Amino acid sequence: MPVPVEVQYPLFLKIFTFDRNFHSRADEGIAIGILYQSEYRKSLNVRNAFIDIINNFPLRDVDGAPIRYVSIDITRESDLRAAVKREGIDLFYIAPLRAVDISTITGISREQHVLTLTGVPEYVIDGVSVSIDVKGDKPLIVINLPAAKAEGVDFDAQLLKLAKVIR
Repeated sequence: MPVPVEVQYPLFLKIFTFDRNFHSRADEGIAIGILYQSEYRKSLNVRNAFIDIINNFPLRDVDGAPIRYVSIDITRESDLRAAVKREGIDLFYIAPLRAVDISTITGISREQHVLTLTGVPEYVIDGVSVSIDVKGDKPLIVINLPAAKAEGVDFDAQLLKLAKVIR
């Protein structure tokens, strides 16, 4: 991951507000499902860092929608689809994963209209909607527009002008 989690998180919160469907998606708050693998040290470390950032970030809501999270160890969760429904997940933050077919995750995210976000830019090519990469020494938002639309996201043109868009 070229961009640290402490830079990713505030960017993701801002990006989320550029979804024209934000208010209908976050009607009861924003539920972030952090997908990780407990047996893969890098994945676990990213999950832990992401949770630390959420817990210590001064902003507790976005446009009045409270933020909460749930960790989902995808090596132990037998039914990701059921977890989405059970927890009311609006976003998947995908930590680095090993030996996982990303299309399985994106298939569920599209079916359930869950926005996918990651700090692993390569996952955008695999169908994840949004990632943070670097250009020079600055963060670069990367958006897979067909993937985002398939997840029910309608990003504002202002955001798309700032991002690297994959069509």
